[in-house]
Amino acid sequence: MAFVKNTTDDNEILYISKKNDPPNTLGTIDLTTFTLSIVGNYSNLQTYADLTGTNDGRLFGVFQTDNFTIAQINATNADIIAQYPLNISSTITSEPNYGFAADDSNFLFFSGNGNNTDIYRFDPSTNTTTMLTTVPQVISGAAVSTCFGT
Repeated sequence: MAFVKNTTDDNEILYISKKNDPPNTLGTIDLTTFTLSIVGNYSNLQTYADLTGTNDGRLFGVFQTDNFTIAQINATNADIIAQYPLNISSTITSEPNYGFAADDSNFLFFSGNGNNTDIYRFDPSTNTTTMLTTVPQVISGAAVSTCFGT
C-alpha cells in the first residue's frame, strides 16, 4: 500500500494492491469510512505490486517479475503507463524480502535473502540501476510520505 498525493487538493489517497490469484487489482481505501473501492486490474503486468507515490502525485509500483519491474500506474484505472526493468542480480529466495520507495525523482529498491538486504537506486531518466550497499538487516517494505512542508 502507499499514500499518494492528490494533485487536486494536496491531500493523500491510500492505494492498495491485491496480492492473490490474478487478476491482481489496484484499489483505494477511504480513510474516513474505511471503504474499499476497486480502481481496476493492472494491465500488462499481472503480478502483485508494492506501491509508492511521488511528491508530484504519480503512482508507481514494483512488480515481482523475473527480475523486478518498476512501473508507473494510472491511478484512475490501473493501466500501466511505463515500465522499467531493474536488471539486477537479485538475492531473492523463496522467502524474499523487498521494499520500494520514491526518492525525489529516483526510486530506492531493497532486495534481500532473509538475512541481508541489497539497496539499489533506480534513475528512470537514464534507465539505470545502481547498487548502493548491502546491510545486515531485513528490509521488507518501505514507506515515504508525499506531504512536503513549505
